[in-house]
Amino acid sequence: MTTQNDAADTLKNAREFVQGNTSTDYLLVHKRETGPEIQTLEFRKTVQNELEKLFADVLTSYIDKVRDGSVGIRNLSAINTVTDESLIQHATIDELPDTELFRSLTSDSTYPTTKYDKNDPPDFQLIKVSDGKKHLIGIQNHRSLKTYDASKSGIPLLYRDAVYSKFESDLLIVPEALNAIYFEDQLFVMTPKSFEKMFEMRDEYEQKAETVISNFEDSGIRFSKSKITDDWMINGDIRVLRKLYTVHENEIPTYATPDRIKMVIDKYDIEVQYRKKNGFIELDIEEYTDIWKLLRLLNSDYAEAELIPDARLEIESKRIMD
Repeated sequence: MTTQNDAADTLKNAREFVQGNTSTDYLLVHKRETGPEIQTLEFRKTVQNELEKLFADVLTSYIDKVRDGSVGIRNLSAINTVTDESLIQHATIDELPDTELFRSLTSDSTYPTTKYDKNDPPDFQLIKVSDGKKHLIGIQNHRSLKTYDASKSGIPLLYRDAVYSKFESDLLIVPEALNAIYFEDQLFVMTPKSFEKMFEMRDEYEQKAETVISNFEDSGIRFSKSKITDDWMINGDIRVLRKLYTVHENEIPTYATPDRIKMVIDKYDIEVQYRKKNGFIELDIEEYTDIWKLLRLLNSDYAEAELIPDARLEIESKRIMD
């Protein structure tokens, strides 16, 4: 994991880069069935300058917050997504899934120009700043991109050359915010939940959930019915998947045993039914809303402390410290 100072230095280098001799593209990314479709909007240099200023201002804000400690730096992980801490999540390019979406961050491709179509909005946007050798990328959630709505009542007027005329053109408003920043093989994520959706992190969460369920089985811990594992866990609420991801990251199944699971249920009066059979413990819940009780058993501070007695826990971020 990068340190606070290293992160601030990288963001500072990114700010110096965007203020140098660069050009800027505004890319619209559509997630199609055949893969990501990336197109660029044509801008005059004056607009490119505005985008670069936007980028520099955002970077300055985060450099200051990282320097003074009001925003922490943590690894890009579901463990850190569920915390109440004010964080920037960090990952190197090697730590990201090898998907077409993530490869778009490192691509040197040129893209066809297009016009914004409100009937086919992008899934997200990239502000790509380049000097011909390397590039800096800002990632924006589509929901923050605004357009002029001609269907609203009233007559829109545009003031130009000392006279008002009816506004009849397209108007696109680019937000002054970034959800994530990529520079020099490092990714900084400011809004992880939006980032998860943009880059389809759910797929990774589902894979880890399947691994967790299999590892619990290997440790003698089963779930009573497939509805719990298939419908309520793997294909359920993404908040459930985030919790299961933290179970995977904290290696809970490695330390769990049927006897320890039974002890936690009894000691903390957790409303999860169980029965022991042939060396296994089988866990059961009746309703989908009870999934949170099951997750309380498998992924909470006291459960970790009981299941992993020889580990020192950093409770706030729920990481195991050997």
